[in-house]
Formats: sequence, structure tokens, C-alpha cells
Amino acid sequence: MKDGNLCARLSPYLSTEFEVEPTRIGKTVLVIDEAQDMGVDEYALVKALMDRNEEMRVIAVGDDDQNIYEFRGSDSRYLYHLSRMEGSRFVEMTENYRSASHIVAFANGFAQGIRHRMKSTPIVSKRNDAGWVELTFYQSRYMYEPLVEQLLRCKGGGTSCVLTQTNEEAVVIAALLRKRGMNSKLIQSMDGFCFWNLAETRYFTFPVTFRYLWSSLKQRRGRDWTNGQEQGRRLRWQDFRPLLRKAGIPPGKQKLGPGQQNPD
Repeated sequence: MKDGNLCARLSPYLSTEFEVEPTRIGKTVLVIDEAQDMGVDEYALVKALMDRNEEMRVIAVGDDDQNIYEFRGSDSRYLYHLSRMEGSRFVEMTENYRSASHIVAFANGFAQGIRHRMKSTPIVSKRNDAGWVELTFYQSRYMYEPLVEQLLRCKGGGTSCVLTQTNEEAVVIAALLRKRGMNSKLIQSMDGFCFWNLAETRYFTFPVTFRYLWSSLKQRRGRDWTNGQEQGRRLRWQDFRPLLRKAGIPPGKQKLGPGQQNPD
């Protein structure tokens, strides 16, 4: 069953014409991720929940520039409607931790041609590297060989990612790269993906996680820790590994973000 069909079947049961036990739909906070992808059925379900929970707080997170599901009825205007409701507050998140400055500048310039945007403030890159953007126009229908040649010319010490429209195109490009002696990995699923490995996740959650681990380690050892020292020995990163594994966090060495310090 598709999500839209499920929402279409649920929303009528939450309207006033049906009796629903309040404890089954009573919520204090409703968080909507990728809110720009809502369609008429999803929006109707959200509205029904809001009507049944007058004190419910709604947090809708989305980017109207990334509405790529219009083919199935998604429309960012529903996110806009939520932002215009009485008592609502619209917050622009303009800091980008993923892309280099040249890429962000190019995206800002491109977005100026998009009509009826919700955002008005340009995005700002928080990375130190500039990166580079290059547009290449091909006249041939098949771009495999020219793309591989360009990757070989521009390869440096980092990594490159090629996005394709079909799996068949991805297989062909990966095969051509391997034939030319360039290591490549074909990714067609989320297998092996770890949310903790995202730079954004580590940046925002590591201070809280580190303080928790620090407190847990002190309780576990049952000793008096002073400035990370125990009997003259500085606390080592290896001491955290058992707790990291227990918390489900890969035990790779972490880096503190700007302005973050080890807890006392």
C-alpha cells in the first residue's frame, strides 16, 4: 500500500464524524520530515491530527527547493500553508555543512530562477574548502565514455560521486571505470549506511554524547577523575570504546566541533 493511499484511508477516521478513542490519537508533538513532499492526502491527515489535538505542537522540516516528487502529487504549497497558520513561526536554516563554498554559490544563483520560493536568505557554506563547479554540454545521446574520461582527468586525492537516472547506467559507468583502472563502488541500496557517519550528525550530537560517555565512564570506574587523569595517567580514547559499542556508535576517533571542549 502506498503512503498516500494509507493517509487517504486514515484521515476520514480522525474527522468529527467518526468516534475515535482520544488516547489513540492524542499527541503532544508532531514532527514532519521532508515536509515539502506532502500531497493532498498527507496534508489532510496532518490537518485531522491538528484538529483533534488543539495543543499539539507541529514541527515541519523541509526544503521547497527539493520538491522532486511532483509526479506523484507532492506540492510544497502544503508546507507553505503550515507556515502561514496562526501562531506559526517560519525559521530559515541557512548554514550548509555538507557542500563547499563554490557549490553553494552556484546553487544560490540557480535558485534565483525558481518562482514562488519560501526561502529568501542565501545559503552559507560552513566548510573551509572552495570546491569547484563545472558544466559540460554533450551533444551525444550516450555520455558514458566522455564522463569517464573527465573523471580520469580531474581525479585527485578525494572521491567522486556519479548520480545516474537508472541502475543500468550506473552499472555501465562502474564497469568502464574499473576497465580504466579506477576503483569504483556501485551503490544501489542503503545497506551498510550508518546515520552516525554523517558529518552533520556528529557535529550536533557529539557534545551531548561525549558528556554522557564521560559521566558513564566515571561511574563505571568508580574512581576520582580529575581533568581526565587517573593516578597520573591521562584518560585514553580506548577507555571509551566499550561504551561506544554499547551505544551503537562506531568507535572511530571523534573530532570536537568549533567551540567544543572536553567536559571537566
